[in-house]
Amino acid sequence: MVVRMARGSIVVIASYSGILAAGLLGVSMVASLYGIGMLDSMRILITSPFSDLLHFSEIFVRFIAIYTIALGVSIALKAGLWNIGGEGQFLVGAVMALYIAKAIQAPYPQLAMTIMILGASLAAMLWALPPAFLKARFGVNEIVTTLMLNIVAASFTLYALDGPIRGQASYGYLLSDVLPPSLRFPVLLRIPMQTSTGIEWVDTRLSYSIFVTIALAVVLYIAIERSPLDIHLGVVGKDWRIASYAGINVFRVVVLTMLLAGALAGLSGALHVMGVLYRFDSGQIDHGFGYLAVLAAALGRSRIPLTALTSLLISILVVGGESLLVTIGATYAITWVAVGLMMIAIPIAEKIVGEKR
Repeated sequence: MVVRMARGSIVVIASYSGILAAGLLGVSMVASLYGIGMLDSMRILITSPFSDLLHFSEIFVRFIAIYTIALGVSIALKAGLWNIGGEGQFLVGAVMALYIAKAIQAPYPQLAMTIMILGASLAAMLWALPPAFLKARFGVNEIVTTLMLNIVAASFTLYALDGPIRGQASYGYLLSDVLPPSLRFPVLLRIPMQTSTGIEWVDTRLSYSIFVTIALAVVLYIAIERSPLDIHLGVVGKDWRIASYAGINVFRVVVLTMLLAGALAGLSGALHVMGVLYRFDSGQIDHGFGYLAVLAAALGRSRIPLTALTSLLISILVVGGESLLVTIGATYAITWVAVGLMMIAIPIAEKIVGEKR
């Protein structure tokens, strides 16, 4: 039995190492078209995120956004639901946080920030309601509905940037006002930088919002994965009829799970605006965090601790990919080569693991 478990672990590790290798190989092959050797591109991709503290901090900036969304995606996956709408729900949360900041005058900054976070989560939750209801009531494919709503959310964001949240000093551009310092998460890490006048301490983009994500992960892990809820979600994910026979309210589980996923994606948008960007513009619409979160949750096998690890690995690849872009002068689309190949490799790895067990 011990030997079988050891062999199974080796197969799992080898399979998921193959997924990662597929992504690295894909980016390296594209980079070779720009005159960069495959080994050199892999070296840049892997080592550049750790080249200095600034790049290292950017790993966790991406991690906050990706993992917060991935928490909701992984919980939905437990119930057999694919929330591909994290991309749009993120945008809705970001827009709502900025709208609340512009519309209200709370007497205390902490109260205003709390309202911004709750409002962003609620708005994204409502955005996820139509796909949730259609899936639970009529069995409509949630992949299609959530994906289509991403397009609607992008258009809604453009409207908001040209209307409710447009900045007073936008000068014709689609951008919001900058959040005042009182409505931002404090910077967590400052690093020394060499300047013409000597050493100066500069802020990174890593903020205390990371602790919100970590705290949520711990709470959700205890509330779901360490409780009977995990079993209920798993039964719903396997077969709705069996779940109904077992006395589980499938309609309620499906709707609440999708709403939770939407709320977490909206929270991610609020955290990104309040802790990283401090404003929003049209260039931020194609951020890609929602799709990366789906990859992280799928690689993490819908387990919250494992999804944290996969989110971190994907964040490293994203930062490394951005460094590679600067080196070869390519577009950001090159990083999606890695994402696409890894998504293709996932079902192959699942098939291999399933056959070997």
